[in-house]
Amino acid sequence: MIGQSRSIPPKTFIKAAITAIALLQAIRVGLSAYPLLVNKVWVNRHMDAVSRSADASYGRQYLSAIQVLRQEIPPDAKVFLAGTTGLPQYDARDFMQYFLFPREVEVLDCPGDPPLGECILSLAGTRVYFIVDKSREIDSRIRGQMRVTSIGANSDLLGPLSSLD
Repeated sequence: MIGQSRSIPPKTFIKAAITAIALLQAIRVGLSAYPLLVNKVWVNRHMDAVSRSADASYGRQYLSAIQVLRQEIPPDAKVFLAGTTGLPQYDARDFMQYFLFPREVEVLDCPGDPPLGECILSLAGTRVYFIVDKSREIDSRIRGQMRVTSIGANSDLLGPLSSLD
């Protein structure tokens, strides 16, 4: 037996190689996840769940918009999405319903396809709000009857001049 060399069995070598690769991959994932953990999770740990979700989904600008919307729109209000922004985070009903709960969120749909301004004025009320694209022409009749609040990302919130009306 002296002088014989022992070879490593192929199964042992394969297991060792897989273990080494898995360890290297785990280290790589950990290093790439660390900045995200520090910049998003740790920084946002004191925020409510909806705010953390808004920031994690689309960043600080979207978080700011959601905070403005939640501040400006009463919980018992109805919000219509005009579908004019071209951004799913502002135009998708289910997505906005999550961020604006308990407010009721609907997609703006006016029978007969009237101009946007006429449609908005026909549905306007004391607890009714609209999210529209800033580039849409908001005529003077709407500006005279509704409050316009910028929510960022080229979007405006149209609401009643006073919530007590």
